[in-house]
Amino acid sequence: MNQVIVIAVLFAALLILEFNEQKHIVFAAHTTKVKYLIALVISAVLLVLFWRSDIVYDAKIILIAVLLCSVAFLKQGLGPDKVITYGSVLMASDYKRYDLITFDKQEDQSRLMVTFRSKKSGGYSLFFTDNQDQVISFLRKLVGVHVMSEAEYERQQQDKQKKQEQFNHEAVEVIRNRKRKSVKEILHDSLKNRVRPAQK
Repeated sequence: MNQVIVIAVLFAALLILEFNEQKHIVFAAHTTKVKYLIALVISAVLLVLFWRSDIVYDAKIILIAVLLCSVAFLKQGLGPDKVITYGSVLMASDYKRYDLITFDKQEDQSRLMVTFRSKKSGGYSLFFTDNQDQVISFLRKLVGVHVMSEAEYERQQQDKQKKQEQFNHEAVEVIRNRKRKSVKEILHDSLKNRVRPAQK
């Protein structure tokens, strides 16, 4: 029972931190209502299937159900100095830790996809349906953060790939067209490199 109490206290502390982070969201990301429904259904199924009328065991099941619901109902979005996501307490998701932030309006213009890219930890995306132009303006004003449109990012990636392909092609051509030296020329060059003029 003591173990359950400790887990419950730690879990409560985490929830308090998470709910405190919710207050700092400037632009909330879009969340489908289906997500809420799925979380509630799974939590209910867990309680029904695994309920044993054992205080310790049932308390653990309740904690798991509450955890599922809290993750589903907590909002994600853009804060004043960091991305606010699940578990992003303190400065774990500071904007400056990302190498690049890109944005892209979907074809039907109903959603704006914002992608946070990091070479170390990969990347993830958030979707916004409201205040899309304001979200873009907010991102562009972030100090010390590299922000660009997805189209510009793709163009730069294509240019980078073309330059790499051109470099590889030129390197292959240099190797193919390289003049083969005779043994005499090789020995001459080797001797020339060894003999250095005497310092005055």
